[in-house]
Amino acid sequence: MTKRVEWIPMAFHPGKYIEEELKERKISQKDFSDILWINKSELNNLIKWRRNITPKIAMRLAKAFWTSEKLRLNLQNRYDIYLLQTNKTEMKAIYDIWVRLEKYHPVFA
Repeated sequence: MTKRVEWIPMAFHPGKYIEEELKERKISQKDFSDILWINKSELNNLIKWRRNITPKIAMRLAKAFWTSEKLRLNLQNRYDIYLLQTNKTEMKAIYDIWVRLEKYHPVFA
């Protein structure tokens, strides 16, 4: 029996996109944090992948970059799902849900 290998698309933390935008527009983190009305350390933590996009930050980024807050939140969700899909322990736990459910409803009958 061959083992099924699932392709997982690569995803980057939304902070990577923010960092690229700031470089392209030649805006410092200090200036951009002032524009967004957030603490510079909050922005730096986001860019360094130590903080996630929240709805509040997504709305501010959307306004600053002329995008939508949904785009920013989707980037975060995509990254979070990518982390789960690449975590073997988590994926085993998810697979085991099917195994436990089969007792109540034969999924693969």
